[in-house]
Amino acid sequence: MGTQFDATFSLMLIGFFIDAVLYGAGMLLAFQYFQRYPEDPKSSKAIVGSMAFLMTVHICTYFAWAYWAFIISFGSLLDIDVMPRTAVTQLLAIYMCAFISQLFFAWRIWRLSHRNIWLTTWVLVLACLQIGAGIAQTTLSAEVGRFSKLATTIKVTTIQSSATAACDLSITIILIMLFHTSRTGLKRTDTLLNKLIVYSLNRGGATTLAAFLNMLFFVLFPQKFIFMLPLLPSGQLYLISVTTTLISRHTISSESSHRGHSGGGSTNFPLSGVPTAPGNVHSVLAWAPAGDRETVGEMTTMDEGHRDRKKDMMAIAE
Repeated sequence: MGTQFDATFSLMLIGFFIDAVLYGAGMLLAFQYFQRYPEDPKSSKAIVGSMAFLMTVHICTYFAWAYWAFIISFGSLLDIDVMPRTAVTQLLAIYMCAFISQLFFAWRIWRLSHRNIWLTTWVLVLACLQIGAGIAQTTLSAEVGRFSKLATTIKVTTIQSSATAACDLSITIILIMLFHTSRTGLKRTDTLLNKLIVYSLNRGGATTLAAFLNMLFFVLFPQKFIFMLPLLPSGQLYLISVTTTLISRHTISSESSHRGHSGGGSTNFPLSGVPTAPGNVHSVLAWAPAGDRETVGEMTTMDEGHRDRKKDMMAIAE
């Protein structure tokens, strides 16, 4: 019995511990976002608020499931094997949170790519496939009703986790590609883009890895709960990725606006003096103040085609 519990519910509790820690981090970031940036668009606030709500539902139903399994059903192996509605609810909350996050980044890709329908559609298709398979998976799990029979849902679960991994990986690659192709050759502007690339890589790396490991562990060990270690905390990773993206937008903008104030003799390049791209997207253009002949010389030597192609280089869309 001990070995059986080590391979199942002990892993569930470890996943719950990781989940709870990340939930605290995610809620703290959400609180900081609402407190620091009250003037942000209502759509951004709605996204963060809905994801925070879903993760609260997830953590509460997860706790209710653990209470039912280890307190109410204590000593009865048959009752513990039964999958309560709270277990299905907490799973669906993860899939919905992932879907909202993917829609958020699909919108960013739409804005940053100047409404490139192909890039955006590809991400949306994968996101819809993920949530569709997620709903199907939770429905089948509720119908099966027992953890010992979860292996019967392996096909739809594989589709869900692979679509999630593919969507997150696509978002990461597309964002990095958009930022990389927006380089101007100006050191200060490219430094900002490098930061955005790092943020995109960090954001997508964690969620993609979690989805991939969930798929791998479920396929290889369907009778064990090892797949819960990456699956259960993944919803918190989506909340953290969205809130850190919104906060980093303001952080990078602030750093750019105040560049030069702390360094002796350095020149300030305020973003407030930078034009904006169509659609109210903030631009990170190659700009130069009066008197900075070196930077002005760099800009004037750029050919017109290159300058036109780079003029709408953007950092983060609202």
